[in-house]
Amino acid sequence: MKYSTLSFGLALGSTLIFALGACGNGSDTATSSTSGDPTTGSASGGMGGTGPSSGPGGPTTSGAGAASGCDLETGDACPPPVANNPGVKSAVNKVTGRVLDVDGNPVNAILFDVCGTDQCLSGTSDDQGNALVDGQGKELIDVHLIYGHGDHYMQWTADIPASDDFGEIHAVAFPDHSEGIEICPGATTTQGDVTLEFADPAHIKHDLINAGGDKTKLRFRSVNVPFATLSLPGLDPSHGFELVYGLAPIHTKICPAAKMTIPNSKGWAAGAAVEFFVHGTTTFSDSYAAYGDWKKVSDGAVSADGMTVSTSEGGGIPVLAPVGIRLQP
Repeated sequence: MKYSTLSFGLALGSTLIFALGACGNGSDTATSSTSGDPTTGSASGGMGGTGPSSGPGGPTTSGAGAASGCDLETGDACPPPVANNPGVKSAVNKVTGRVLDVDGNPVNAILFDVCGTDQCLSGTSDDQGNALVDGQGKELIDVHLIYGHGDHYMQWTADIPASDDFGEIHAVAFPDHSEGIEICPGATTTQGDVTLEFADPAHIKHDLINAGGDKTKLRFRSVNVPFATLSLPGLDPSHGFELVYGLAPIHTKICPAAKMTIPNSKGWAAGAAVEFFVHGTTTFSDSYAAYGDWKKVSDGAVSADGMTVSTSEGGGIPVLAPVGIRLQP
């Protein structure tokens, strides 16, 4: 398996942040900034296969943004905090794994990168799902595995095991791009099990490079992760999450944070207090969760009728990423 090194100095290490304009009528405005994330725009795949629909009834959008189009200002009204990464150097040798889908079938050409906050060693899986990155002892800072591109498959970040072999790990597919829907300020958008409510005005910024420059991919999609039956090394059981969702397009920042509502599929008591966490899947320092970690972004509660679970007033989801939900301890 070949691998390549992407560093901060390369053009591919720049992040193009796309601010969607006039949502619903096709016009747009693009701005760019250099972030130094070596994983963004990686040429190492992650495009293999497409996922099934994540829920019945298809996508829906309602609200002012959906009805009349929407104009977004560029710039961040509330930038994310600076994530604290430990800065530990580790030598990378031969890191291996076999990537399967949720039905146990091998996943071909999925992103399988060993990345520090300074550089990435990039690889992909073969047609049997086998993946290898040979770091030849190269030292990286705060090294983790990143697998899945966040496009067809969810993106996860995981600690490298002491054996350097992940064994069998699972990739969770998103619904097809054709099932995605536009994200607009003032709109209430439902796809699969997840409803997001966007403030008006709101700042919504997409990572266009991670989408391969394809603006048609910048539509909301969600998947309910059946994590109890899967091997997901990025999901530490000690967090005690009882529900996990994947939200795309990954790395999309939302300001103010969007209200998230899901069905109460766990049968939690009406009014029960819950917590929402997001997973840090990038090496960005300006992110909501440290690279490879999970961070609480919102409180929430079960509705009075016990039917749904929502983020609290003044809280919400500030970035599209893997989301873990649990009862408040």
